[in-house]
Amino acid sequence: MALKTNASFSQGFERGFGLMESVRDRQLKQDALDQQAVNDAEDRKYQNETLGLKRQDSKDLKEYRDASIENEAARIAGQNATALISAETAQMTATTQGIKADTELLKQERLKDPNSLESKNLQAEIDEKELANKVGNNNLRAAQDAIVLSDLFNLSQQSEFTDAQLAQFKTGVDKLSGGRFDVSNIVTEVAMESPEVIGGFMQQLAEGGDVDMSPKVLRAITHSLKLNQSRNVGQVVDQSFKNAPSWMQKGNFVVNQQGLMSGTAKRVKNNDGTFSDGLSGSLFVKLEDRTDPDNVTYYFPPITENRRSTDATSLVLNLDETTQALAADANLIRTVGPKIRQQTRSALIQKNYGDNAGNNGVKDFQEDVNARLETNRKAIQGGGNVTSLMGMTAEHLELSREQMLDAAAMAKMKRHIEDELLFGVPAEPEQAKAMRWLDETKAALSQQTVPQPNNKTANLGQLVGENWNPQLISNLNGYFDVVDDQVVITDEKALIQELTQLGYYQ
Repeated sequence: MALKTNASFSQGFERGFGLMESVRDRQLKQDALDQQAVNDAEDRKYQNETLGLKRQDSKDLKEYRDASIENEAARIAGQNATALISAETAQMTATTQGIKADTELLKQERLKDPNSLESKNLQAEIDEKELANKVGNNNLRAAQDAIVLSDLFNLSQQSEFTDAQLAQFKTGVDKLSGGRFDVSNIVTEVAMESPEVIGGFMQQLAEGGDVDMSPKVLRAITHSLKLNQSRNVGQVVDQSFKNAPSWMQKGNFVVNQQGLMSGTAKRVKNNDGTFSDGLSGSLFVKLEDRTDPDNVTYYFPPITENRRSTDATSLVLNLDETTQALAADANLIRTVGPKIRQQTRSALIQKNYGDNAGNNGVKDFQEDVNARLETNRKAIQGGGNVTSLMGMTAEHLELSREQMLDAAAMAKMKRHIEDELLFGVPAEPEQAKAMRWLDETKAALSQQTVPQPNNKTANLGQLVGENWNPQLISNLNGYFDVVDDQVVITDEKALIQELTQLGYYQ
């Protein structure tokens, strides 16, 4: 029975994990996924030019390594010859050893210089080992997590659970948290909708032409390719975040989350005349104010080293491999999600609302859910702003008040509330919120008056014209604030410098 039920799971893991890892490692590139910010190798690229050696440095490094091998061979040959020569050469040998010692001392001094070939050679070897260890550790955890998920899958086949088995389920869920097989990406309402979302996206692609992806598709791709699982999350934004606007780099913000912000899939013609599918896109990074978590902002880092807000190169994926990975992930969700959903929810309800003294937490959980649902219902009836309420999405705004209160719509809203309470997964994609933030911020910035040469001023919207883009909006937003309901410039000198660099102060 276990072999039969595990067949689909194993196939989903083998195809999904293998293809997703291939797409992440070979197509997205680690520096793009980690926002080229706190990645140690990337920092050394900017500071010491080690991993990103220039072509000439790479040529010199190869020559240095080749010369080192030749010198080592010559040294060994010299030692062999020394055994055969006369005693008169003993003094010469001693002199040679002295020279060698001086040379070694010089070599050690050069190792202290990060720009020397010796130092670059050593650092490159260290980086290669660190990268190999990192990939190995990631793969090891994924394999271990797959075993845990398989155990939960088998355990879920039972009709009844003992307290010990429920505790085992809870332990397994905790182990998977934050990893490749985090259950929040498998059993939630959002996750279980993703196969249909991805299917619709691939159907549109198969029909030909350009495909603009919705926030739901962007979220599904983010989760499938694990773009949201970055070491940046939780980090304080400082000057090591090379692609963040300078005003964000002062230690006042912490990274809350990240993901794929925009994407366009199209069929492109290759140089050899053949055609292939490509996926281009950009990322978002959501930041929280360290002293006021309700104060959030976004930036949209370019994938290349070019930090200019008006010139950002999108990341490009091989769409064939990406869609295979998405299909494999969708298969895993269809196969495993429905089987472990109820037990996973029960385990988390007991963990968050119950205790180990006989209270399974169900009563308290349902009271919390129903109270929030009632708050939503009253807000809808009263015509209030419902966009910030738990369980609500932008799609609700397209419905009439009567449609929002329909039994089916309320039942779906309730499931979303339950998922956010248990798994921290909101109903609305963060991409949709970021898009609203961009629209609202652009509208506000466009109305502002900014300084120009010779004590003149100009309307920012007229200056920028049609050149608005996410990077520019994020950059300029930091130079304005609201004081006593009035928008003011926080640092006019810095704003003028920014406008000058962007070509809007002339």
